[in-house]
Amino acid sequence: MGTVKNIASIVYGCILGNWLETVYKTLTHRPGGEHRFVVLALTTPGYVRVIETDDESVACDFVDRIDADTQSLTGFVFDRLYPGDKSELADIDIMDQVPVDAEDREQLLKFIREARKYC
Repeated sequence: MGTVKNIASIVYGCILGNWLETVYKTLTHRPGGEHRFVVLALTTPGYVRVIETDDESVACDFVDRIDADTQSLTGFVFDRLYPGDKSELADIDIMDQVPVDAEDREQLLKFIREARKYC
């Protein structure tokens, strides 16, 4: 019975800690920090997520490189702050993995591996 009480205390502590962290972030909000840029690459079957970052220059750099360094891929950047981009992003079916038969697959995988250091 004591173990159950300890687990319950840990769960309540996590909930309370999360709430306190949210309140703290709300009170110490810095302007400009709410942007969340998502870069998608359009392959033949659909969209593949390349990176999600708070840095607009990083997102735009990846889109430019996707457009310049590949023949069959097109890059798109969405800002979750803007309602139009957010709703459009919600409607897009994003693939979790790069399809084996996608053109420029190796180049896209290279971009995704490189993007991990910015996340």
